[in-house]
Amino acid sequence: MYVDNNWYSHRAVLAEYCETEDQMILESIQHGVHINDYYSENPGKLKLFFSKHLCWDRKYYEHCKSRGNNKIIPIGAPFLYLDKLLKNQKYKPALGTLVFPAHNNPGNNRGFKHELFIKKVMESHSGPYTACIFFLDYNESTVNIYKKYNWNTVTCGDRNNSNFLKNLYGFLKEHENIVVTELGSTIYYSLYLNKKTSYFYKCKINNETIYLSDHTHPSNISNDIFTKQINEYKKKNYFLLEKIIDSNKGKELADIELGKEFFKTKDQLKKIIKFDNYLKKFIAIILSKVIDLKHKNMRAWKK
Repeated sequence: MYVDNNWYSHRAVLAEYCETEDQMILESIQHGVHINDYYSENPGKLKLFFSKHLCWDRKYYEHCKSRGNNKIIPIGAPFLYLDKLLKNQKYKPALGTLVFPAHNNPGNNRGFKHELFIKKVMESHSGPYTACIFFLDYNESTVNIYKKYNWNTVTCGDRNNSNFLKNLYGFLKEHENIVVTELGSTIYYSLYLNKKTSYFYKCKINNETIYLSDHTHPSNISNDIFTKQINEYKKKNYFLLEKIIDSNKGKELADIELGKEFFKTKDQLKKIIKFDNYLKKFIAIILSKVIDLKHKNMRAWKK
């Protein structure tokens, strides 16, 4: 029912794990790792008293609880459940390098330096090369930049695509090296799968530090609290800044950020979400219509 519970196919994955059809639910689902943006007044707070917010990790869960949010339940990231579902599926041998350029958001152009990024990746990683481009940026002009250097391009689909996470999982499995440009969910998915993972967001040219995205340049980050949180996180997890992230340390951090300790059995998850409760399903369908009228384009996240 909430606009974010079907983003990136999270709800669909949980439904498949519970062996039921994907359907409207009343719960809201955390849709990404929170590194520095969860220190808000009412994180995960929902207006409807009978709704729950399903979160991933302990840090976020405890912060919400400290702010008086008692309607939050930690279940771990949907990616963990997808990994369980696809554990025995066969994929092509892992070859080459898959990269994730920083993406734009509606009304927020991050000014990513694609050509510089391409050249630097080709200097440090082996091919063949594939760029996984966010759906908002998957257009002819962006794709042609990568084609110019004989790269492949793929996209996971828009964030309402019911196969989004499966597409992402497959892309990760079929590549040897993964290069990410932001501390978002993808880097932890890659580390969880024990991939050779690199976090690359800046480089030096003639002794000058060049940030690949305007979004990450210190002069463009207006929120000092968020900046401090990011810097403290990187300092604590210094190994993220290594050319290739240590696989053991990376997997340990991924387990924490993805909330592996809260992973549920099928029966436990069904009791929390109650997919088969027809009254809740009916209420969720009605409320979804109301929310879509009130927040036009939010679900589709149009430009």
